Amino acid sequence: MAGNIIINMYAKCGDLLGSRRVFKSMRTKDSVSWNSLMNGYIENELYYEAMEFFRRMRMDLQPDSVTYVTLFCNCTQLINMEWAKELHCDLIKQGFDFAQIVGNALVDVYDKCGAIEDSLKQFENIEIRDIVSWNTIITASGHIIRIVIQYKLTPVNIALELETANNWLEKLPLSLLLKTAQEHSMVIKQDSERLSVFMSKERELSSVTTIPINDILAPYDALLAL
Repeated sequence: MAGNIIINMYAKCGDLLGSRRVFKSMRTKDSVSWNSLMNGYIENELYYEAMEFFRRMRMDLQPDSVTYVTLFCNCTQLINMEWAKELHCDLIKQGFDFAQIVGNALVDVYDKCGAIEDSLKQFENIEIRDIVSWNTIITASGHIIRIVIQYKLTPVNIALELETANNWLEKLPLSLLLKTAQEHSMVIKQDSERLSVFMSKERELSSVTTIPINDILAPYDALLAL
């Protein structure tokens, strides 16, 4: 335990040689030891070295969910689809239980690598989607209307903890809403009381629907009726 903390401390200070020295001196190296070392290399922008440590790790030890999430972040830094596929295949081969956090990371890494369809596919594979899952896929695809219609989105779908549609919208970062608005000509009024939605680009923005968001389900019922 103390060794893992020291590895992380040296890495935070940019002393990777110190991290390596402590790592090598440890008689027993668990997944936390490897993850701390790899994360240190990633934080110091030594992405290739981090991936090499992963390949060494799996020869002796089963990676855990933190390992994969850490390395998917590594892939996004370099926009390296080959690495993303390698890690994904490794998950499948080992029969890894796709925890929610890993599913969200897969959605993000495929988006960052430009594989939007793969990103959507991984989103569909997440059995229990939380607010992070929805934020990630909305950012990835920019197709908020498509997502609402396809998944019949309601507050119950995204998380029981969200009580109203207004609460859900308020939890989304303003920058996220603005990005989506740019992609689909969506205009969000500053008072957050009404949401104006232009039809998709595929329909050449032929009509506009103004949707009040005064209650929980009304805005989604209106979207589904389009």
